[in-house]
Amino acid sequence: MFAAVFFPQYAPYETYPGRLIAEQYRSWDSAYVRGDAHAAGDVLSKDFKLVTGGGTEIDKATYLVSFGSGELPQDYSTKMIRIRSQRAKAKVWTKETADDSVHYYLDMWVLERGNWRLLGSRTLREDKK
Repeated sequence: MFAAVFFPQYAPYETYPGRLIAEQYRSWDSAYVRGDAHAAGDVLSKDFKLVTGGGTEIDKATYLVSFGSGELPQDYSTKMIRIRSQRAKAKVWTKETADDSVHYYLDMWVLERGNWRLLGSRTLREDKK
């Protein structure tokens, strides 16, 4: 006898490790609007790299030095669009919305000493609102 098994469709943040990574994005969003480089650094892996839309690579130290410089956004959020995970790594496609812009990223997360950390982020697209 066979039984039908239905798998519900979950939003990315409702899966493991999606819930834990979503918490990290919330920490990131909070740090970003406060311009808090220390809190943002806690989310990033020690080997973090950002690749801009123009292809420029920025390491963690350089990124954090510039973090919070300039005008801080009043409205800022990161939405997880899609996640693919395998053991201690996860790829997450995100939409980041700020006051006057929308950015799409492909983020690579790794599990480091029991915590999910952002290893790399590649800018896929930048739009003005």
